[in-house]
Amino acid sequence: MTDFLFESEQGDPGTVEDANLDRLRPIMPRRLFALWETHQWAATTLDFTRDRQDWLGLHEEQRAMLVRSMAPFFAGEARVAEVLAPIILAADDEQEMAFLATQQADEARHTVFFERFWREVTLGDDTNARPAVEDARAHCNDAFVELFDRRPSRAITRLRMDPRDVEAKVEAIAIYHLIVEAMLGLTAMHFVLDYFTKNALFPATTEGLRNVKRDEHRHVAWGTWFLRQKCQEEARYGKIVERTLMELLPVAASVFVEGGAAVCDGLDPCEFLDYPSAQLNYFAFIGLSRRLKVIGGATKEIQGFAASGAWRAARVL
Repeated sequence: MTDFLFESEQGDPGTVEDANLDRLRPIMPRRLFALWETHQWAATTLDFTRDRQDWLGLHEEQRAMLVRSMAPFFAGEARVAEVLAPIILAADDEQEMAFLATQQADEARHTVFFERFWREVTLGDDTNARPAVEDARAHCNDAFVELFDRRPSRAITRLRMDPRDVEAKVEAIAIYHLIVEAMLGLTAMHFVLDYFTKNALFPATTEGLRNVKRDEHRHVAWGTWFLRQKCQEEARYGKIVERTLMELLPVAASVFVEGGAAVCDGLDPCEFLDYPSAQLNYFAFIGLSRRLKVIGGATKEIQGFAASGAWRAARVL
């Protein structure tokens, strides 16, 4: 039987072709911990000198577009790093806790990376961290606040009060690992990296983003493994995943939209960098559809929604 470990993608089933999904088996936390040990990188040693020069060479509209695109990354990483602790404390065993501790370390490193990009490249000031975070959040819309602050706080608060509340843990993992990291983060990073590569921009930022992307695939692999365990254990957990995704997918679709309004029909009339909505929706929905097929259990309705979203986007492309 084939393990769904593909070294370059850190075990995330969202990167596996549909035809291969039936042959895959989840990677356990112990293996994901070992992958983390072998893929270390340093956010503090990247040299942003050329990136700052590239930034100064852009016209004002390009800078504004990149600020809108990168701000949710920076503000989002900082927020996730703050709220992950209750999930760690709710770990089922030592192996799961060890892996989740690596995610906490990753989120802190990602925050340092984006903070350096924001200060040294967009602001040209490497002396003060706090205003950089505040500046990034000022460029995020209300959908960002709903997805990263308001809605997760309910599940996280319940989990903090009772680490044995499995329903709260399932909801939190569905929000952070399936929506925030997988659908939102990995989709946006894919297109930002493509844009930087095509335009020969920001070599240090590109290197850092590739490392962040690899880390996030590993996190999503764990989230998929956890939700698979629970959703195939009891139908009520699958229903929590379905409800959470159906409620929050339109919010996630709005995070990168100026004005913060999207209907999440797979074809919202907006662009991200130079990419039409259909490209982003196809990438996001096909990955979600594959992860949900691996999760299984009582998630048939949301599986159908994700597959139809990918189909509609593919028809346009």
